[in-house]
Amino acid sequence: MGRFVWLPWSFRGFFVLKAGSFGVSGRAEERGAFRVAPFCRFGGRDGEHRSEESLSAERRNFIMSRKIRYLVQAAVIAALYAALTLALAPISYGLMQVRISEALCVLPLFTSSAVPGLFVGCVLANLLGGMGIYDVIFGSLATLMAAFCTWLLRKKTRWLAPLPSVIFNAVIVGAMMAFLFDVGESFAVCMLYIGAGQAIACYGLGIPLSYGLEKVNDRIFR
Repeated sequence: MGRFVWLPWSFRGFFVLKAGSFGVSGRAEERGAFRVAPFCRFGGRDGEHRSEESLSAERRNFIMSRKIRYLVQAAVIAALYAALTLALAPISYGLMQVRISEALCVLPLFTSSAVPGLFVGCVLANLLGGMGIYDVIFGSLATLMAAFCTWLLRKKTRWLAPLPSVIFNAVIVGAMMAFLFDVGESFAVCMLYIGAGQAIACYGLGIPLSYGLEKVNDRIFR
């Protein structure tokens, strides 16, 4: 007969020593051959497996909460951009425009969620603003490219942050005005008008906004 011996094997649980349980022959049993088998169901590998599952669940919850926060931030930025543009529609569209909502172009300095947020907000504003499909496509594309470049410049000086928005809008929207809309001005003039309006909004309003947001960055864009 094999004999069982209780032996504290580790801090995680207990194991059983059973004589002659290699299953080779009776002689092996007579010699007292032993094997070690896990006996405690709440320790050892079971406890370790449960611990790994708990950590995995916490990791999944953390990642999910970050994704939700990212989507919420992007949605709020999009809504704010569209609301400001539509509320100030008389100065937000056309050749001589100062789109106040473009002050938000500095937000990619603080969070990457501003890139899709500004893009979606611009799509909504241009879709509802009455300038047509060209403005929806090219105007929104200019905002997307500018926001992404601003995010790439987030570790540089803040004075470079509004520059992509000024340049991309001046070139793309200026070309759209000159070649796709009958505004009666050359491309250079259209680019100058759009660029000047962007500079007023992005530098005149965006830079002060960035200083204000820097003070509450940890509370808003965690």
